[in-house]
Amino acid sequence: MRQMVGRILVAGLMLSALIALTLPAFASAASGTRDSDEYRYRETPVVPTVTLSADEQMLLDLINDERAKKDLGALTMNPALVTSARAHSTEMASKKYFGHNSYNGERFDSRIARLGYAKTGYSSWRVGEDIYWGCNLFSSPVAVVQAWMASSAHRAVMLDANVTEIGVGKTFTGSFKGQTNVSIYTLDTGKRAQ
Repeated sequence: MRQMVGRILVAGLMLSALIALTLPAFASAASGTRDSDEYRYRETPVVPTVTLSADEQMLLDLINDERAKKDLGALTMNPALVTSARAHSTEMASKKYFGHNSYNGERFDSRIARLGYAKTGYSSWRVGEDIYWGCNLFSSPVAVVQAWMASSAHRAVMLDANVTEIGVGKTFTGSFKGQTNVSIYTLDTGKRAQ
């Protein structure tokens, strides 16, 4: 009887793992540069000091681990990029969409500039973005980085030798695209030079 109960438990665990592995996870990547006259704003927002959540910090550490494997410099956290990444993850969760452009159609690079990573005063400006959503086993920072590394477009954003700064933002939502317990991640990278 004990062996039979044990076999049922093992079979149940295996079925649970199989179901979790078949649940969806999705990612998207974008990058861009802008010339000096395209972005001029009347005022630059004040970006407060930010503290990353445990998952956001783990995501940053895992990305820098991947960069170290390729002899690339570590990315440093920039509060304006964190603000942009968090705002985008939150908006995608609340408006139930998945894309680089904001819900109102604003391009990702315009959003990044508007939320504090402005071009004004810099001779060069470069940004990139990866986004991801997943549930259950696919909602951890490890799963996110594995998915991004498996995609050439996402890997190019993460391993861009021409960026030096990073912002990450994670939002948890109860339901998204027909799934429950979904985490949505945004990674914004950048470099500005005088």
